[in-house]
Amino acid sequence: MKIIIDGKKIDTEGKDTILEIAKKEGFDIPHLCNHSDLCVTGSCRLCMVSVLGRRDYFAACSLYPEEGMEILTSNPEIEKIRKINLELLFSQHKEECRDCVWEDKCKLLELAEKHKVKVDKFQDRKRNYPIFSFGGIIDFDSSK
Repeated sequence: MKIIIDGKKIDTEGKDTILEIAKKEGFDIPHLCNHSDLCVTGSCRLCMVSVLGRRDYFAACSLYPEEGMEILTSNPEIEKIRKINLELLFSQHKEECRDCVWEDKCKLLELAEKHKVKVDKFQDRKRNYPIFSFGGIIDFDSSK
């Protein structure tokens, strides 16, 4: 099957999602929730792409190719959607970056910087989520 991503013609068997195909072909589509050990949920909504001839935007992590499909991975509207989705993710995120184990390798902060996101835009939505302790060995911070 042949598809086109950002003008590049690609041959694919159709088993992989658009996100997986794009990664293999060297395209950088931002994403947070996609992991090979997890079920596809498309919950972060950062991997949104446009399919020519279709009205809506689609999560590349849950979109499978069809013959002749033409995909755009970036345009002003997609970038706006990604920025809004990042702002909304930060609206519920505790900003305790100095104490976080991912401080130097935080993909969320990396994406926020790349997309020029105002991480404190929705300060009024921040909540104090509880931290659950399981037997003194495992702590679950429900804000992360």
